[in-house]
Amino acid sequence: ETGAGGNSAAVFACAENLHYLNIKPEDILWTPLGDTELGLRDNAPTDSVVSFLYAEAMAEGAQKLKSEILRRVGEYMEKSPEELEIEDGYVFEKVKPENRIGVEWFMLHTDCVPIHIHHARHNVREEAGLPFGAWFADVEVDIETGQVEVTDMVVLNDVGCVMHASGAESHQISGQAMGIGEVLFEELHYDKETGTVLNNNYIDYKMMTMADFPKQITPVLIEEWKGLGKYGAAGMAEGAFTGAG
Repeated sequence: ETGAGGNSAAVFACAENLHYLNIKPEDILWTPLGDTELGLRDNAPTDSVVSFLYAEAMAEGAQKLKSEILRRVGEYMEKSPEELEIEDGYVFEKVKPENRIGVEWFMLHTDCVPIHIHHARHNVREEAGLPFGAWFADVEVDIETGQVEVTDMVVLNDVGCVMHASGAESHQISGQAMGIGEVLFEELHYDKETGTVLNNNYIDYKMMTMADFPKQITPVLIEEWKGLGKYGAAGMAEGAFTGAG
């Protein structure tokens, strides 16, 4: 799980889109990355659209699953998929709702063949969301020493749709450590004659610590931008700290 909660966003989206099976988040087993015993190998989350793409993939995958369930149960009921619907874990005939079969019963008492859905998609870069944001900071400067201290910050990010609120807010807060650190603390020093890095260690390369962190950071999530896909979410990862930097 990454700091922004991409895995959690995927589980929430999966449960939401499998509502026709009455699935809850606690019913879902999320296979850890690289677990080849329980799941397929996947790529590592490495950019701003992890939560967005995971959730969109869940929406599209859930629709494929629904179609396959209707096809299989339709054969058993001798009905076409167009004549059937699924709700609360039951497949029923649209014109005669009392004619129904539980999906769980069907999977356990017929051929017991698991349903495997494979879904792959690329992000449509031309229509993907951009992480708009605004940063406001109170700064104290010692005019004698030049020391700068950030005492208070308000961080706003327009993410289109919040996929995982607590994860996104914690990412907004923690992202300021990188932004402020780049500006006020971190700097590489080189030997002018040889080009050798002189402070390539954790003693001489100064990094921000908890003692240097602003006393107050207020994260604000905005849902105005609407983009591609069912949720209309935009990426935020790198965008959480760019304003501070």
